[in-house]
Amino acid sequence: MKEGFTLIELLVVVLIIGILSAVALPQYQKAVTKARYGNLKVMVHSVAKAEEIYYLANGSYAENLEDLDIDIGVTKSHSSYIFDWGKCYVYSNSDGHGDRLSCHNNTAQMGYMIYFNHSRYAPGRSVCIANTAESASVPYQVCKAETGVNSPIYQDTYYMFYYP
Repeated sequence: MKEGFTLIELLVVVLIIGILSAVALPQYQKAVTKARYGNLKVMVHSVAKAEEIYYLANGSYAENLEDLDIDIGVTKSHSSYIFDWGKCYVYSNSDGHGDRLSCHNNTAQMGYMIYFNHSRYAPGRSVCIANTAESASVPYQVCKAETGVNSPIYQDTYYMFYYP
């Protein structure tokens, strides 16, 4: 008698592997996106703390990240700061001083924004941003789970989930 596997046995194994990968791949993508978003939040909170220290010393927020006492390996291009993973923006209020920081990870298609503590609009408020127009996307699901918000604000091509 011959040793080996029959064609049916091989097809069953391939089918089982296909089913397992179809179930595992979306969960893997979600875990990777959550990890990238977590790193983004840590970086934004670090810059926000440096902005608060700058505010205490100078009475206003820094308009440029280069003015802060941190080294985040940034390249400035017009009003944005470019990283190998995405961009950050310091937004100014009506008096020309920064009042919030927003960073976006291109690979994860997500962003995170924090209003500084002395902002006129929403002091200390945080926002999860899903850079996609699809509510079934992984970034949308991550923001929804992260904030617990079921009805985000839709802005042209992205969703904004305000932390409660």
